[in-house]
Amino acid sequence: MGTSQRAYSREHFEEHPNIGRVQAYTAGYERDVDLVPHLATGAGAQVTVYSTPDPLKAQYGSHPVGAVVFLRLRPFGKQR
Repeated sequence: MGTSQRAYSREHFEEHPNIGRVQAYTAGYERDVDLVPHLATGAGAQVTVYSTPDPLKAQYGSHPVGAVVFLRLRPFGKQR
């Protein structure tokens, strides 16, 4: 899986209307695993890297990154 996003946050930075944009790039993977009867389960992870404008680098750093590891549980009936 993968996504790309751009965000302009003028409402939070009204004193700096030309602050720029933040871009996020996310890549991840999920694999189905059979752990619990009657639950469709999956394990996965995703990593997001951001590009930030110069005015935000003092607070967020030059190369902000985030990561998530997750377990998905989804009930299903007798037929999968």
